[in-house]
Amino acid sequence: MTAATQVVRRCEIHAVGGRPILDVARDVDDIVRAAEVAPQTSTIERPPLVEVRLAGAAGPVARVMGSLAKVEGTRIRHDTLKVRRDGGNAPVYPDPDAGVRIGADSVPAGEGVPVRVAIVDSGLMVDHPAFEGHLWKGEGGIHGKQFIEGERDDDIRDQDGHGTLLAGTILAAAVDAPVKLMVAKFFDAAHPAQPRNAAAAIDFAVRQTAQIIVLAWDVGIGSVELKQVFDNACERALVVIAAGNYGSDNDLRDGRTWARAPVRYAQDHRASTIVVMATDGVDEKAWFSNYGRESVDLAAPGFNTTSTRRAVSRGPRDAPPRYRTHSGTSGAAAYVAGAAALLMSRYPRLNVEQVKRCLVKSVDELPGLKCAARGRLNVAAALRRAAQEAAS
Repeated sequence: MTAATQVVRRCEIHAVGGRPILDVARDVDDIVRAAEVAPQTSTIERPPLVEVRLAGAAGPVARVMGSLAKVEGTRIRHDTLKVRRDGGNAPVYPDPDAGVRIGADSVPAGEGVPVRVAIVDSGLMVDHPAFEGHLWKGEGGIHGKQFIEGERDDDIRDQDGHGTLLAGTILAAAVDAPVKLMVAKFFDAAHPAQPRNAAAAIDFAVRQTAQIIVLAWDVGIGSVELKQVFDNACERALVVIAAGNYGSDNDLRDGRTWARAPVRYAQDHRASTIVVMATDGVDEKAWFSNYGRESVDLAAPGFNTTSTRRAVSRGPRDAPPRYRTHSGTSGAAAYVAGAAALLMSRYPRLNVEQVKRCLVKSVDELPGLKCAARGRLNVAAALRRAAQEAAS
């Protein structure tokens, strides 16, 4: 995708705080008439809102939306975005709608250093062409290890599919960064996630000097061993964690939280962890997503986004790779991990705390989201902020 990608974007601009809707409509019309897009607006008095439709190149449309977000006494709701494309409704990877939404389509080409991203999950379909050139190689040429029920071997085949979809999403947000995917497999279709196996897998990622560790699962209340390994990981890497898919509040209440492990451990390592909630197709909280005004850092797309899919196990070996849509905070966390990898690659002198600050402070503000940043990931804006951090 490029800045010339054609999109259609619709939203409602609600009048809040008692501001007259006709005043809002006037401000909206002034903004859209001056833009290089094809706008349509209509004013509704009850409830007081202006319906807006913008069609044109992704870049100008995004700039108009940025201006509309600053109109006094308003709140944007039901913001939908669709990339215009030919070829029917088959899944397209990287997901074009999510890419435009987070600004990945407008990231300028650039050079960077390799960044090691550990996917502590269900394994990886290593022969998927989307991963060509992006596989970490350890001693003996391995791409990772499995840690299931005491096993310690190189079989990282993804029988579940979850790790594979995370990998594709990470690469989509990392754009052209030379990401090296490291695999620490600790569950599969026959063996559920267990704290002891998770601890061994995270420890492997730490010992292999992963710079980013992605944790997009839960193991209930966890264990002392898992907490110790998690603490160690946070001293050595940026740990990106999915907020969870139970629709609940992760914040502490009277010293207690409903959050499960490992996300519940992040409260002790705010500088080196990023907890991510999911937005839906209209840029609001996905119905299933956990949230937390204090415990969750930011949001990213996590509803019906397209990513890599493992090959059907019984299919022919030469079967074409498949893609599928998925929903969950796992995908949202993977988008943030990919964005973090892009920043680390382009600006390797930034430390973990600086990378997190760049991601959190550059969000597209959506005040209705119940997270600390009150906004959704913007990769391009984060990269610009990283350039400023690196130059200071």
